[in-house]
Amino acid sequence: MKDLFRRKLLLGAVAAEVALCATGTRAFAQEESWQLEEIVVTAQKRAQSLYEVPATISAMSEAQITALGINNTIDLAQSTPGLTFGRTAAWTNFYMRGLGNAFNTPAAQSPVAVYVDGVYQADSAAMALALYGVERVEILKGPQGTLYGRNAVGGAINVITKAPSSDFEAKVRASMGNLGNQQYSGYVNGGSEVVQANLALDSHTRDGYNKNITPGKDDMDDIDDFAVRGKLRYTPNEVVDLTLAVDYSLQRGDGPGTVDLPYEPLPQAYLGSVLPTGQLLGGTMPSDRKWRTSVDADLAGRARDQGISLTGRFDFESFELLSITAGRDFENDHGIDFDSSSASVISWRAEDFHRQYSQEFQVLSTAEDRFSWIAGLYYLNDDAGFDPFVLSMSADVAPAAVYIQQNTKVRTDAYAAFAEGTYDITDEISVVLGGRYSVDDLEHYDARQTVTLAAAPIVLFETDSSGANESFDSFTPRVSLNYQRPEGLYYVTLSKGYASGLYNISNVAATRELDEPIDPEDVEAIEIGAKWRFLDDRVNLNVAGFYYDVKDLQTMQLAGSGLTTFENADGEIQGLDADVLWAVTPEFTLRAAFEILDASYSSYENATVYEPNLQQGNFAVAPCGLPFGQASANDAACVTVADLTDEDMMRSPELTSTVGFDWILPLRAESGSLTLTANWYHSDEYLTSVNGSIVSPEYDSYNASLSWLSPDEHWNLALWGKNLSDADYFLTSGDSNYGRQIMRAEPQTYGVTVEYSFGK
Repeated sequence: MKDLFRRKLLLGAVAAEVALCATGTRAFAQEESWQLEEIVVTAQKRAQSLYEVPATISAMSEAQITALGINNTIDLAQSTPGLTFGRTAAWTNFYMRGLGNAFNTPAAQSPVAVYVDGVYQADSAAMALALYGVERVEILKGPQGTLYGRNAVGGAINVITKAPSSDFEAKVRASMGNLGNQQYSGYVNGGSEVVQANLALDSHTRDGYNKNITPGKDDMDDIDDFAVRGKLRYTPNEVVDLTLAVDYSLQRGDGPGTVDLPYEPLPQAYLGSVLPTGQLLGGTMPSDRKWRTSVDADLAGRARDQGISLTGRFDFESFELLSITAGRDFENDHGIDFDSSSASVISWRAEDFHRQYSQEFQVLSTAEDRFSWIAGLYYLNDDAGFDPFVLSMSADVAPAAVYIQQNTKVRTDAYAAFAEGTYDITDEISVVLGGRYSVDDLEHYDARQTVTLAAAPIVLFETDSSGANESFDSFTPRVSLNYQRPEGLYYVTLSKGYASGLYNISNVAATRELDEPIDPEDVEAIEIGAKWRFLDDRVNLNVAGFYYDVKDLQTMQLAGSGLTTFENADGEIQGLDADVLWAVTPEFTLRAAFEILDASYSSYENATVYEPNLQQGNFAVAPCGLPFGQASANDAACVTVADLTDEDMMRSPELTSTVGFDWILPLRAESGSLTLTANWYHSDEYLTSVNGSIVSPEYDSYNASLSWLSPDEHWNLALWGKNLSDADYFLTSGDSNYGRQIMRAEPQTYGVTVEYSFGK
């Protein structure tokens, strides 16, 4: 694999050099005046040109989001090399440059942080955000420990919604497509010079794309979502700018729809000694199991998320004071069928919650001089847990049918102080120096487990380990040396990221003394990059190479009976990012990007893994060669340990790439304008389980839209298609003693969208 990585790295470098030479040559041959629009981002907490920020950033405007068919943060992965998305039950799992986690508890936060208007979204189940009423989205790659803080070791996704203004603007949009797709949205904005407000809403329904062959059961992975966001802005003078924002969303649906895959040595073995395979799979499971499932448990889900924030900006003569006060309340009720079958073998139902309050103060310099700076304080109170989750096990996999109920919660108080400054040594050379000190106080409370005999309300035993607590702290610095030339920016950046230690609330320890969290994750990173602009600002080319040393990488694996184990490992990551944007003509813009990645465990000696039980159903032989009692003869696989050192890390494809274009087709002025947008996304295969036994296949996905804008710019009509190649790849997968479970991504979808804009 290392040799293959080096070959791809060399290929990428050659491609970048060819692009550089080609654009440099054409710069002398063209005199036309069109240019690419300036892209302004706030990745460093202040408005800057994208091409002056020493970091790898992908930025998408509202128009690009609409043209690419991006409905939510999940869809961002199909247009951003290096960003992959997975889903474990109701929890969203983002991976960026190989860093992420597949944790399935509300108290385990994502290493890729998501912010909306500067407010951190702590619950990973709430990170699948609908992108409506959005001004732009910024995707920041690499550790963001100094300015974005804890749990941004992989990077950050920064969603900036539209700010209210005095100009009247309103639009309504309706979409319809296959799989029963219906989406309706609206936006209105306006006000006076002193008071302005806007309101955005979105409703989206879609039938399930995983057909459930269990008689009488609904298809899985449908959508029934509603979301609304409103902002009220008060600007009494040039100093004060206050914005009150509220949002509410409700997500409902049946899912996830997983399918069990038998281990290769046992094509018919799945609890074979208990039930005939045909009955277990509903009797009609086809050999091609794409977008098919067979589950009997109640998997109807309902997630409610609501939040409020008050953002105050106070603009003084040489600095700006920013205050962000925010609170969120999230509740989620959902289920999982662990055996992925029409038999009632094992399933669980969870009611989890997440409540957070945060306060951030920032002071930013605004004076025009060689030294610019930012400093701030941050506080987060975070309360999350299961209340409860109930695991139901039949007598086929336990001595008797039992219910295991767990009420377990974690309270976190997180504090941080940070500062960063940029000093222009000369007109061309500048240095950035910053750091953040973080403290996290965790308390694992109300940690109770009750095991009840299902046949009668008899409590077999109870466990209570409430009261465990732990504190973590970290200093995350950033140093960057920048060289600004007329043709572009050259930079080298050293940075560190930190993810707080975690309690595993899927398991309850026997005593408080045994309830130990896993260690914090630390990433030390170096990135060397360049951002060039050619052809009179008609071509933008960005290239960056990076290397990460990862200590105590946080991983999760199923530990049997639907419970989990959290573990630490060390890792090493290196790669190359490149992207180009070229305005070939005033009507035709070409874009391309790729990431080459090599991510492996440098130390992972005692990893929890699953080994196929080749003696399934044979009660005379110890399963997997393990001692009797450590595994069941009925199990499809046995939990054991293995050394995964030098093995590939999860969700780390060696190559991801995208190529696309926007083409305004020639029409008469009185006929309006016609725009064709297309995007091709490629991903190499990648592992979707910690132990490397399940691999999502290599795939190519195509999105396209053809839109017509009326001459008065009131009407916009678009035909669109997503995943037109019907690519088959995995959102999540996992090994357990009940078999392998895989959840596939959405298949081909297509439809039509009509939008009408008022006030133009």
